[in-house]
Amino acid sequence: MGRASGFNAVRVMAALLACLLIVGCTRTPLYSQLDEQQANELMAALLDAGIPAEKTPRRARPAGRSWSIAATSRMRCRC
Repeated sequence: MGRASGFNAVRVMAALLACLLIVGCTRTPLYSQLDEQQANELMAALLDAGIPAEKTPRRARPAGRSWSIAATSRMRCRC
């Protein structure tokens, strides 16, 4: 147990931190195949609760375009 093991511990911690940053920068899908009114209402509820979210269009359905809602990783303080 000398400098080499200390260096390895630092490398392992750096790798874990990098993995957490990569995972933390993803979007988590919550709902899909919503009509635009449903998507807007869900977005408003999430944003009011301090949960950042994104609304993205999906493939067109026979009745029109569908929307998907995903939560993003950045949280804001609701103080």
